[in-house]
Amino acid sequence: MKRLKNRYVVMLILMFCFTLSMSKVKAIDYSELDLAPGEEVVAETTKYYKTVTVISRSDLMIKANLGEISSITTEVTKEEYDNAPTDEELKMAPRDVIENWSTETAYKRLTSIITKYSDELFRYRAILEWKNIPKTRSYDIIGVGFYASVKVATVIDLANEYCRSANDCDETQGYYPYEGLNGGAAVFRLPSGTLTSLKQTLLVEVEKRNPSSTIVSQVCVADYSHATKSISYDRAKQFYVDTGGITLNGIKSYYDEMGTATAYWEGTW
Repeated sequence: MKRLKNRYVVMLILMFCFTLSMSKVKAIDYSELDLAPGEEVVAETTKYYKTVTVISRSDLMIKANLGEISSITTEVTKEEYDNAPTDEELKMAPRDVIENWSTETAYKRLTSIITKYSDELFRYRAILEWKNIPKTRSYDIIGVGFYASVKVATVIDLANEYCRSANDCDETQGYYPYEGLNGGAAVFRLPSGTLTSLKQTLLVEVEKRNPSSTIVSQVCVADYSHATKSISYDRAKQFYVDTGGITLNGIKSYYDEMGTATAYWEGTW
């Protein structure tokens, strides 16, 4: 019976996926990456995702006889992402229309970037940009998977940036850095309150695991797990990262599922 309910909810979500047209969002601007002098972008991939959530106590939830929020995340085109409405545009919709909505649709963009920093170091970045600010704010995870031919060279860095208005922007402090054989990540809490923009950037600097080896290919698999319900800081650390992305250990029900963004590099290092 539970399986039938879950199938019913998925069908309802897919039926109510909708796209509203309006604003444009610019592509990744390298000037925003804070590249060091001489640092060069050598590979990049961007993926666009849409999350459709059935709102609690809505008509859909009542018909499905479910009490918890249910959501599904799918990959979409850049065109759909660009044309999707921002939170500010959604506020302009008539009040009676908003009250009758049974679903919420949120868009986000995930980018994977490989840069050459020096003859000895490369840098991997995962960037998650929210077009629509998430309603649930708990402990999220952002990570990059990579080949075992490299290892983390310095401290894993996270920039958790947000704005409350055009002239009021800041970064949250504090995160849990994860370092594994095939990946690096950070666990952090999303900022609270009313936000106008939100972006996370994970930077992992790598060096050769064997200094005398010759590396002919690299991969940076960017992934992001957003908590759809409250989870404790300690429980959120139950995961690992590799070239398959983020794998959650016993906490999968707390997070949404989205695809990865993978940047490939080929050459001689």
